Amino acid sequence: STEETDPASSPDVAVKSISTTTSKTVEPSRHVSRSSTVCGDVVDSLLRESVDELQAEDDRATLLERLGMLEKEKEGSQRELELLRTQLQEMGLLFSDNRKELKEKNAT
Repeated sequence: STEETDPASSPDVAVKSISTTTSKTVEPSRHVSRSSTVCGDVVDSLLRESVDELQAEDDRATLLERLGMLEKEKEGSQRELELLRTQLQEMGLLFSDNRKELKEKNAT
């Protein structure tokens, strides 16, 4: 086999070079630990906020669904009401119309 291996591209060399640079630049200190807890707190609060937002989004979706159902029920109720009104009008029992007619008769 005539495979050429470039020493820089071999995974072992890459890992070694990364580990050496990180060990030089990052030195554990009090600042790092303090800032990491601050970062942790920030991340926690952001996570809490996004969970709350998701919950609110869920609640909104549920409420919108409920509103849709109520609107459908309302439409159905209005149709029933219209049917009842027409039935009552046919029977001559709708009081508001009768009152108007009486007022008109009394006026003449």
